[in-house]
Amino acid sequence: MRVLDCDLGAWRETVEAMAEEPWCRALFQQMEAAYAQGEPAVYPPQAQLFTALRLTPPDRVKCVIVGQDPYHQPGQAHGLAFSVLPGTKTPPSLRNIGKELRADLGVDLPGNDLTPWAEEGVLLLNNVLTVYDSAPNSHKKWGWQTFTTRLLQALEDQPRPIAFVLWGREAQSKGALIAPER
Repeated sequence: MRVLDCDLGAWRETVEAMAEEPWCRALFQQMEAAYAQGEPAVYPPQAQLFTALRLTPPDRVKCVIVGQDPYHQPGQAHGLAFSVLPGTKTPPSLRNIGKELRADLGVDLPGNDLTPWAEEGVLLLNNVLTVYDSAPNSHKKWGWQTFTTRLLQALEDQPRPIAFVLWGREAQSKGALIAPER
């Protein structure tokens, strides 16, 4: 499957514009080849690669939570940073998010699947969108950081304030993109 055949929702125009640039064509070719090869497995599954974009259109983004890269074990990553599908053991990072929410705000996570957050305007985006099985940050040098930076830059024109949570050192590299008034 080609990247541009994926459901990109309202982000399609932004992604198609990037896809015209050499760095993005190279990224997409490398990613498509990795999925086609099949071994080692690539997460999330290709059909779920852009779940965050599909569920959270730019004009509905209220909050952006950025993580490092997808979970790297079978059955965990499904295209939303920090989220796992129902029935999947809670990963340590998601458990920590739950503890912080409880301690700071007295609220609980909606469960391990953060789809309800995405549908309410929380863009759950990783700094790097793919990873090899059992190899965290294995696609760090592919160019995903430029891709996700450009997605965040596309939010600059939104008329309302957007809250940003940069969870971890890799995600905090995006901090310079956030205008002080945001």
